[in-house]
Amino acid sequence: MSPSARPAANIMIALTSEAHQLADRFCQRQSDLRKAEQVYFNTLAIWSVHRYLQRSGFTGDLSAGDSWDPLLQTCLDVADLSLPPLGKLECRPVLPGDTHAQVPAETWENRIGYVMIQLEETLESAAILGFVEQVTAETVPLSQLRPAAALVPYLQQRWPARLTQLRDWFNNKIDETWQTLDQLLSEPTPAFQFRSGAQSLSTDLDNLPLRTSRGKQLNLQPHPVALIVEATPADETVRLVVKVCPLGGQLYLPETLTLTIRDQQAQAVIQAVACGSDMVAAEFSGVPDERFEVEIGLGEQRVVEGFVI
Repeated sequence: MSPSARPAANIMIALTSEAHQLADRFCQRQSDLRKAEQVYFNTLAIWSVHRYLQRSGFTGDLSAGDSWDPLLQTCLDVADLSLPPLGKLECRPVLPGDTHAQVPAETWENRIGYVMIQLEETLESAAILGFVEQVTAETVPLSQLRPAAALVPYLQQRWPARLTQLRDWFNNKIDETWQTLDQLLSEPTPAFQFRSGAQSLSTDLDNLPLRTSRGKQLNLQPHPVALIVEATPADETVRLVVKVCPLGGQLYLPETLTLTIRDQQAQAVIQAVACGSDMVAAEFSGVPDERFEVEIGLGEQRVVEGFVI
C-alpha cells in the first residue's frame, strides 16, 4: 500500500522528537541491527497508538507492556500497549508498500485487539490503518482491517460502565438494573449443584447467605440474551457461576456467541463459545475485593460488565 493509495479515513499521527528519542533509547540496547530496527519500529507504532488514544480520552500505561521490558524486547517481537482496565492492544508496524501486517504467534493471547500502523518512509509521521479484534495467523491482510475510526467506539463498548459490588448482593443491596431470576426468565432456572460440605468462612464472608443470584437482559441483535451471575461464599472464597441464556422466545443461543471472563489484570482466564447450545456458562472462584470482568460477544457486538467481590 503506497502513501498515495492510502484511504483518507486513516488517522495520521506526527512522530515527534519525543517518540524518536524513546525508540532510540530502546534500540541502543540491541547489538543486532535487525533486532534494533524491529524495536525502533515497534516503539514508534506503540507511541502512535498511545498518542491517538490519549487524545480520545484513554489513559494507556506504556511501561506496563512486555514491549517496555528490555529482556522481552530482545527475546520477543511484541508491541503491546496496556489500557487498564481493558487489557492490551498489540500495535503492529507496517511499511509503505506492505500488503500484510506481521503478527507473531507470541502476541496471539491476552490481547483485546491488533492495530496496524504504517510508518512513513521518512519516519516523520504514522498512519493508523485500522485494526482486527483477533488473529489466527502470523500475517493479516491490510485489506481486511476494520476502519481506524472504529477503534475508539470499539474500546468504549468494552469499557465497563461501573463495577457491580457483589458483596452488596449478599446484603440485599442490589442495583435496579439487576433482576431476580423469576423476574428475568419466563421459566424457572435450574439450580446449580455445588459440592456439599461445611462452610468455613473468613471474617470478611461471615454471616453471609449461602447463595445469591441475579440477572439482566442484554440487548444483542437480533435477539436479546440473559446474563445471570450466581455467587456462593465458601472457604474464604466466593464461588461464582456466570451464565448466558436465550431470551425473546428463542430456544438456543447464536452459534458464535462468546463468553469471556477476565481477571483484574484484564487477562482472559475463561473463554467459551455457545455453539448453538441453550446455555453457555463459566464457573470460577475469587476472594473478597478481587475484580473481574464478564464479556459477551456476538459478531462486532460487545457487552462488558465489571464486578468486584
